[in-house]
Amino acid sequence: MASGYPDGLHAGHSRPRGGFHRHATPISLLLIAALPILAMTGMLGGARSPVTRIETAAATLTIKTPRTLRSGLVFETAIVVEARRPIADAVIALPPALWRDMTINTQLTAAQSE
Repeated sequence: MASGYPDGLHAGHSRPRGGFHRHATPISLLLIAALPILAMTGMLGGARSPVTRIETAAATLTIKTPRTLRSGLVFETAIVVEARRPIADAVIALPPALWRDMTINTQLTAAQSE
């Protein structure tokens, strides 16, 4: 007997349904709602950058940088040294592994006269 439906389908597939069969299940709605809630907590990155501050008798070092970095994220790191006495040669040493696979753009103060 030939029916007007393809193999594996029957007339029951084309009848209207009621209840939860018409709409998405509550579980799928909860999962979809969980993503923005998780993003608002800052666990996916984009949260406020924490400030790390180290104070000594000679100077204060303040570092502000994001803890979570996502691929392709443009971020800014601020390193501020406030000297309490003259420093002959101030050097900020960062490990080479920090710069691996990273494009670096810096903003330096322009010279007084060029």
